[in-house]
Amino acid sequence: MSEKILAEIITYDPDIDILKENIEATIEQVDKLLVFDNGSQNYEQIMELADLCDKDRVFVISNEENLGVAKALAYGVNFAKTQGYAYLLTLDQDTVIAENAVAVLSDAMQQDDMLAIVGCGDIYELNEEFKLKDNGQIEYQNEIITAGSLFRVKVADVIGNYNEDLFIDWVDNEFCYRMISAGFKVGKHGGAGMKHRMGEPQIRRFLWKEIYVLNYSPKRLYYIYRNGRYCLKKYGKLIPARRRFVLYIKLPLVILLYEKEKCRKLKALLRGRANGKKMLQGNVIPFEKAKI
Repeated sequence: MSEKILAEIITYDPDIDILKENIEATIEQVDKLLVFDNGSQNYEQIMELADLCDKDRVFVISNEENLGVAKALAYGVNFAKTQGYAYLLTLDQDTVIAENAVAVLSDAMQQDDMLAIVGCGDIYELNEEFKLKDNGQIEYQNEIITAGSLFRVKVADVIGNYNEDLFIDWVDNEFCYRMISAGFKVGKHGGAGMKHRMGEPQIRRFLWKEIYVLNYSPKRLYYIYRNGRYCLKKYGKLIPARRRFVLYIKLPLVILLYEKEKCRKLKALLRGRANGKKMLQGNVIPFEKAKI
């Protein structure tokens, strides 16, 4: 297709070997690739890698500190708009897309003019091999992750950009809810594949069932609950029941049963929930000082 595509990879102390595989898989499928670095200690290696892969089409934006995922995504949308790109492909540092992924996602956009964002629906662990599918189709959703998703840039003229005040967590969810609220569609395509690190949780057992223990830090839990409560209050019915279950029942129980620093984490959780109810945003209130 003739419309230009910009890709953006957000980095923070990435594994250089995985990032190299990520860039090499992506650059052949897009017009230009932006690496937005959030204060990585191995920044010089990232710069060397960008030059090695394709110094004319891969460029790096460096920051001295971690500005958050939301600001990085918002930067990508603004850059794409000002430079005349029709689509923005967003990637995590540990995402590797299949060789036909962008073509599949682009075709999906052509099929439905109201499709604002579409993601890869065929997901693998990093150590798995792709089993490429030819017959996938669009599955409409209320939310998708930004990793491996293609965004129609002109939609930002209607709904605005990513909400930078969320900083981290629920950033992609809130953006999807806003699209749907404005009448656009969100989906994923089963024919588009990507490898993606799912995290490294500890696995515990409760009776016959495996329990994944994520061990989020107290600060991370503050943002999860603050932004989650904010979205619940603002978007209500759009939020899937399974996400409510995880937020209000599963995650607190896992912390109580299996994690360390229980009191500190539960206090952060409660503070985040209280500030989300008040619709407080931003990265300006330290979670330790936020009032319940």
